[in-house]
Amino acid sequence: MKQDMNNKLICFLKELEYIKEYIPPEAFNDLVRKATALAEKDDRLLIASEAAKRLGVSRTTIWRWSKNQLLNFYQLPGGQIRIRESDLEDFIEKHRLISIFTDNGQQNPRQLLI
Repeated sequence: MKQDMNNKLICFLKELEYIKEYIPPEAFNDLVRKATALAEKDDRLLIASEAAKRLGVSRTTIWRWSKNQLLNFYQLPGGQIRIRESDLEDFIEKHRLISIFTDNGQQNPRQLLI
């Protein structure tokens, strides 16, 4: 996945070179910095059921937390929500929760440390 992001970043930076002369240098540099930061972050979007599974709650709970602005989310035109993985991690940290499942669906042994 990281290699795919690097390839996309390289393609994007090459495309930016075409417009470089039409935008102010500070705007160009800002675009390059932001694109590089996003590629390094490698942050993926989770559907509500993925976030719910990680926390051991229902999709309805995830939706409710999102609507009550406890959890950052992005809403698609059809009403579905997506949650950045980093936002979910921040939510877990802020509310002192732990993810009860790992990315591959295995139960997280740390859950007993609460």
